[in-house]
Amino acid sequence: MKKALFIFLYILWRGIAIRGIPSDYAPYLMSYHQLGAKVLLVGMGFILFHKYLWRSLKSIHLLEQIKICLAVLLGIILTIGLINFILFHNSNPFVFNYPVAERTPQFVFLALIVAPIFEELFYRYSIIYLGKKRWLRRLSVAASPLFFALSHMANVGGNLFALYPFLVIGIYLTMAYLWKKNIWTSIFAHMAYNLTVMILAVVMG
Repeated sequence: MKKALFIFLYILWRGIAIRGIPSDYAPYLMSYHQLGAKVLLVGMGFILFHKYLWRSLKSIHLLEQIKICLAVLLGIILTIGLINFILFHNSNPFVFNYPVAERTPQFVFLALIVAPIFEELFYRYSIIYLGKKRWLRRLSVAASPLFFALSHMANVGGNLFALYPFLVIGIYLTMAYLWKKNIWTSIFAHMAYNLTVMILAVVMG
């Protein structure tokens, strides 16, 4: 029930964001890429799932988590690099885009903290079904990275083909979550990936 409520709140936010609301704070609070709404949703996630989140956090083992983060990082980068090499063999397969205009404290906070927590709570913890119905487990596992990729449509200007890196990221983060059945596993892996991309984009840019 709590997962369904969290999904409903997200759908409600997206609906309002798309249709717009007649107020001065709407552009900040409801815009898909702004900080306000995601902070509110993360807050709601902590309220709804606080017992699970605290219990799961205490079960995290640092060394094991570092290994998982490294495995996810290498898997994502090498898989996307291989796809880029096959499809665009005349260009650099390892491209990390991080626009200069978005190098602000607000964006860094969103990318490193808020977005990974919200997206993992939603696309992994809330969507993936871990019950006894096999068909529903398989359907939800397949839906998780797909919905995750589609949610980044604005990042690629509506180009469906250009979503494949986000699909790859979603698949690896789903695997990380399913590996330990612990949402913090995928949250920390997500944070590590975003941080790595930021650093590489600055270094290679």
